[in-house]
Amino acid sequence: MAETPTLTLRLPADLRDDAELLALSVGSRAAAIVECVREWTRAVTAAQKDNATLFARHEWNMLADTCNGIGTIPEIVPDDGTPFHPEDERYLWGSHIAMELHDAHALDHLGVKWFPESWGRKKITARVAEMCRQLELLDALHGYALMDALRLFWSDAGVTRIDHTEDEWWTTAFRAELATRAQDAADAVAT
Repeated sequence: MAETPTLTLRLPADLRDDAELLALSVGSRAAAIVECVREWTRAVTAAQKDNATLFARHEWNMLADTCNGIGTIPEIVPDDGTPFHPEDERYLWGSHIAMELHDAHALDHLGVKWFPESWGRKKITARVAEMCRQLELLDALHGYALMDALRLFWSDAGVTRIDHTEDEWWTTAFRAELATRAQDAADAVAT
């Protein structure tokens, strides 16, 4: 049986105090946790909507290709017991992805695979450098949302068959469509 991955979150003292106050206002710690998860989901969804306009389809696909096999968010976050802090460089996933993208293009010329041939290497290299700058500017939340979209792409490989040439897999609208596809597939198996 495969081991279920877990993620341990350590909250800073001021956030733990806020959670305790929230628990008092909503009636229980469980309700407070549910409310925190809902708020996090709203924040990530908003960040994903912001991120959706950053890149063209071929650029999103190049990011997915770049991140094939680099791991999931918990794997790149150190487990040294320090609480999450949005300005801690270890949590700036955009910077992690920018380094991967830079190396993928510099070492393997990945941009040539995804950009129109008519652009030429010089223009492609300049655009990849600009993408790296955009990624490095992402705050922790937007970087997390970007990494989450990439994780969704790779976790779905072969399940509902994301078509990278047609599907806007990086958008929140696609997440809803993907859930419908998964339900339809489950229903088809059940009948």
